[in-house]
Parts: sequence; C-alpha cells; structure tokens
Amino acid sequence: MRKYETIPHPFVIEPPEDDKTSYAPGDELVFTLVLIGRAIESVPYFIYAFEQMAEQGLGSGRARFKVAAVRQDGAPFYDPVAESIAAPVSTQSLSLAPTAETASSVTLSFSTPTHIVYQGRVARRPAFHVVFRSLLRRLGLLAYFHDQPVELDYKGLIGQAETVQTESITTGTTQWRRFSTRQNRAIRMDGIMGAASYAGDLKPFLPYLRAGEILHVGKGTAFGMGRYQLEVE
Repeated sequence: MRKYETIPHPFVIEPPEDDKTSYAPGDELVFTLVLIGRAIESVPYFIYAFEQMAEQGLGSGRARFKVAAVRQDGAPFYDPVAESIAAPVSTQSLSLAPTAETASSVTLSFSTPTHIVYQGRVARRPAFHVVFRSLLRRLGLLAYFHDQPVELDYKGLIGQAETVQTESITTGTTQWRRFSTRQNRAIRMDGIMGAASYAGDLKPFLPYLRAGEILHVGKGTAFGMGRYQLEVE
C-alpha cells in the first residue's frame, strides 16, 4: 500500500445520463448505486443515508426532496412509505477467468469524465496499456479489500497490454466540480470523455473490460467518474 493513501470505496454513484444541474419542484432525479463486495450487506444504511440527505437538502440552496422509489433491476426494492425492503438483494458475480470469446478490436466510449494518471501525468490520449493498468489496479484492490483476493499476473498482463495498438482516439477534456462540505471548497474533477479504439489480441482483457463497465476506471469512481461502454469486434 505504499502508493495508495486510502482503500478504494466499495460503491459507485452513477449520475443521471443528462447534463441537468437545476431541478424545479416536482422534478425527478434518477441515479444508480452500485455496491461492491461486503458493502452489499449495508444496502439499508445507504438508503438511510439518502433519506437523511433528503431531510438536510441537496445543492447550493439545500433544497429538500424525498426518496420516491428504490428499484433493483427495474423492480421495486424499498418502500419509502412503509420504510421496508420489499425484495432480497440480488448480486452479480464478476469473473476475471478467461473466456472463449475473442476480439481483434474494442472501443471504449467514456460517458463520464475519466481521470487516469500515468507516470505522474494525466492521460489525455491514453494508450490501451495505460487504461488497462488503471483498471487492473482498481480490480485488484477492490477484490483484496472488499471481497476476496484474486491471483493476478500483473507483469504478464501489462506486457500483453503493451502490444495492443491504438486505432483512434476522439476524446476531449471535461471539467466537473463538486463542493466538499468537509473541506469547505469546490473540488475540480477533470477527465476525458469520448471514444478510444484499440486493435490487437484483446481476448485476455475482455473479462477485465466487462468488469470495468460496472466498476468504472480511474480516479473519482465513487462519484461516477470513469464510466465507459465497451464495444467488441
């Protein structure tokens, strides 16, 4: 842990798909919460935290709201009126084992700002091995601290990743800002958005890339940064 100051958070809050930042009375704000490893057992506490947030208010004006519904896979999960959970928690296992699926080209479409640092610098046009290094590190740390350790051939996988070629990168830098109550200041959350296509023998990396679609990559993942969609050819 010499290189890491904190343990990775076992959750991801995915923001709405749109860019809306102002809500009128009666508007709905829909977001997604992903829980990882043992944090899944704490889902009642997460719901309670959002209900407490509703009472304290959200945004610069501390506008109050109410938790209207909590759904799991589209079905009702929590009843805010009865304050009871209506269904058991369903989980999804993410396997990093090799599969029969092959791929000669993949495209990663980054839909939220993605902040990846390589050799002390922010990657604006990341090569495949740069993205994969960040993803492999995240998956390894999450497995170690929040679920169960997995044996990963870091050196071998990185060596293979370095042979993958960049086909095209159409990304631009986007700035997010969030206000930290704890630090009493606005915090910049810069990152790239757009698409990056890579070519080569990508079969060994597909299980990791599919896990990354759910768990995100880079910094600020707890706030929804580093979300991408994977397209395989």
